[in-house]
Amino acid sequence: QWTQWRQWSQRQVANAFLISTDGCVATASLKAGEFFLSKETSDAVVRLRAALADGRPEGLEVFVTGNAGIGRDYTHAIDGGLANTHLWAIIAVVAVLVLVYRSPVAILVPLITIGMSVVITLKIVAVFALAGMKVPSIVEAAVVVIIYGSGTDYCLFLIARFREEMTADPSSAPAAARRAVAATGPAIAASAGTTAAGVALMGLSRMPTLAGCGVAMAVGLVVAMAVSLTFTSALLSILGRTLFWPLKAKPVGRREPGKGVWDRVGGFVTKRPGRMLIGSLLALGSLGWIVLIMPITYDTPSALAPGEESIVGMQRIGKHFRPGELGPVHVVASMPRSVAADAARVDRWAGDLSKRLRKLSTVSDVRGPANPFGVTHETAKAWKAGTHPKLMQIPYALARPEARVRYVSLAAGGEPRAVVRMEVVLSDRPFSLAALDAMDQIRRIATEAAGSDIHVSFSGATADIADIRDATRVDLPIIGSLVLLAVLGIVFLTLRDFWMSLAMVAATVLTVAATLGATYLIFQSTGANGVDWKVAFILFVLLIAMGVDYNIYLATRIREQRRCQSLRPAVAAAIGRTGGVITSCGVVVAATFAALTATPLLLMIQWGTAMALGILLDTFLVQPIIMPAFCVYFNRLKPRRAPATGDTERKLDAEAQRRGGRKEKYR
Repeated sequence: QWTQWRQWSQRQVANAFLISTDGCVATASLKAGEFFLSKETSDAVVRLRAALADGRPEGLEVFVTGNAGIGRDYTHAIDGGLANTHLWAIIAVVAVLVLVYRSPVAILVPLITIGMSVVITLKIVAVFALAGMKVPSIVEAAVVVIIYGSGTDYCLFLIARFREEMTADPSSAPAAARRAVAATGPAIAASAGTTAAGVALMGLSRMPTLAGCGVAMAVGLVVAMAVSLTFTSALLSILGRTLFWPLKAKPVGRREPGKGVWDRVGGFVTKRPGRMLIGSLLALGSLGWIVLIMPITYDTPSALAPGEESIVGMQRIGKHFRPGELGPVHVVASMPRSVAADAARVDRWAGDLSKRLRKLSTVSDVRGPANPFGVTHETAKAWKAGTHPKLMQIPYALARPEARVRYVSLAAGGEPRAVVRMEVVLSDRPFSLAALDAMDQIRRIATEAAGSDIHVSFSGATADIADIRDATRVDLPIIGSLVLLAVLGIVFLTLRDFWMSLAMVAATVLTVAATLGATYLIFQSTGANGVDWKVAFILFVLLIAMGVDYNIYLATRIREQRRCQSLRPAVAAAIGRTGGVITSCGVVVAATFAALTATPLLLMIQWGTAMALGILLDTFLVQPIIMPAFCVYFNRLKPRRAPATGDTERKLDAEAQRRGGRKEKYR
């Protein structure tokens, strides 16, 4: 009879705390053995939902929520949006190529190139996964957009120069292809190298999602560059003038100077470099300062659509239970077994810690050895007072020792240490910024109360997100600094001009700040709490690495023009000759990243929007205005060799005539 009464009392106590006070909602708790975003947890949630749906009574709603349910819906949203990302990326690339070339053959060349690059990259990443690398579900989307954007850029640069070479000397397509590769190869290699080096450094992050994305994108960039400079150049050699069928290659090299839009832009910038430089920097700064006050959010559930099962279930719990019940913070204290076996001592320690934690305005209740049913819960208070309709038959003092075993685990097998656990119920949702602030206070108080012989650690959704926040706060300055140094080093090796290289990197950093500020303003107007932490991290690394691409291409063209022109005309001519192709490339990259907004996940929408904004700022402000104005105002990118005389002069005359320009003396 005593055993039956104990079992009955335990069921009654459990039911009293798992059923809402209004009797409308009941909960059951299951522990996942893996990280809440892992494939194993996602598969377990799928099986659980299928089992619960089988034979469910009519009118009964069942939701699988909490960390595991949210993680499953999160990864499912990414997988579901991948097909849309593929489709819209292809549409964006084809649309821009149609506007640029109006030739079906010229359109097919970049599409074949990026298609091959994507397939090869995903196979290599699969090999890395078999070798033990963590490959998050977001990797395929990241690989698709980076290759569709950058791979198309490499093809556009190569085809544009091939068109110039064919116009200047149409006698041999293979020779024109070789000259095109020789002229654009260093810029393409430097562009791919800076971006690949930057994103590869994300592999140093302690976050598997960021590390996996960084390595995969770096592989994709190297593959796209290799395919462009080998396979694509071979296609150009074979196709020749057929590449532009049914149109003829435009005489880019022989057009009358000063007549194009970008020629006029180049002339305007070079005439007023100081004003253009200051005005552009002020425009970026007006958005960049917002980064100083912009909140970074770690709220994973807010990224999901409101109709997802985990979100609906979370809302039900928040309505009928306290919000923090969705994911309490677990304070896990490891202590000597002799201490844990002393119930009075453990109760004193746990009771003191509970009192200190309950003083926090962000803590709703604390459960542990001293108060296994909590202190502020309505059920516990009514039970203690003897007014609870169901539990008044069970003496509180008698049931308390039975419940205490849930929080104290004496190690088996003679282990020297044991574990005491406490549950801290917060006043806010587990993933909110307020919960993260509360987590910092809980850590401080619990650590202070631990003493010398007790070691405390923390688990639960809020603790996990707080660990991620702390890790990124350490990783971002380190990885960001390494990315800046790597990009600066590669740009300097390409240009051999330190101040011009430094200006490029500095302008890109300012562009990143302005992009984050603009992104925050856009999504704040839609009700978002801030910018997702993954977006801020990836944008900083990726945009710094990608932001110098077009500047490198422009700078190498300026230096080439200075072989036969002085500084201002050379800069203006370089803008005129590269403005069209760089604009096309920028629009392609922005459009492919914008394809990420076709997914239902807020993370992907913010990422796509931010990258598109950053690329467009670089394409239409940094590359055609800030960098040329800086170059002219401070007289950078001087020619590497002395002014030509004699036979060299005659060679430059011939080159200038072939290019359609006119040779001028060096300033």
